[in-house]
Amino acid sequence: MNLTTKWSLRMIDLAGGAVVAACLGAFVWFALLRTDRTSDVVGQLRGQLQAARHQARVLRAECDRQRLSLNAHQTELGETGELPVHARVEEYFRNLASLAAQHRVRVMRHNPLASRTYSGLLERRFSYQVTGATVDLARFLRAIELTEFWADVAYLKIEGGPNSAGVLPERVATLTISVFSALAPEEEGRG
Repeated sequence: MNLTTKWSLRMIDLAGGAVVAACLGAFVWFALLRTDRTSDVVGQLRGQLQAARHQARVLRAECDRQRLSLNAHQTELGETGELPVHARVEEYFRNLASLAAQHRVRVMRHNPLASRTYSGLLERRFSYQVTGATVDLARFLRAIELTEFWADVAYLKIEGGPNSAGVLPERVATLTISVFSALAPEEEGRG
């Protein structure tokens, strides 16, 4: 269970506990005073208690939904594998060049950009520029999404449009591709 889910479950438990404690405390306080309004107050407290029970049921249902979502994400992670310790950048770009050729897209430029580090994560970024027909670019981008690598297109800009004769020239797509890997503990202090 990840940290965010643990905190959200704790917050749900705390909220439910606080509501029930407040209702019980108010009930005991009014029961001990025995004023003329006690029966009215008891009725109000019963209503609040019913509302608190309803809220607890809603929170439990949400908790169950979150738990199912977590299980689905864990199953997906188990099917796709773990984050690699070393990014296979060269292999990834060889595959991209092959995908470009398969989809009649030409690679114009491929430049490294500044890397970013996060807690336990290294993001190596690259500028990648290709040209081709709109349909071919769309197929190429779809093929990128289906690759088995820990990589993502973080930025996409497609330029080009009809010329004065109304003919669509080839379009130029500029992508920022992020390739992810686990950050080694000795590198984590440097990031």
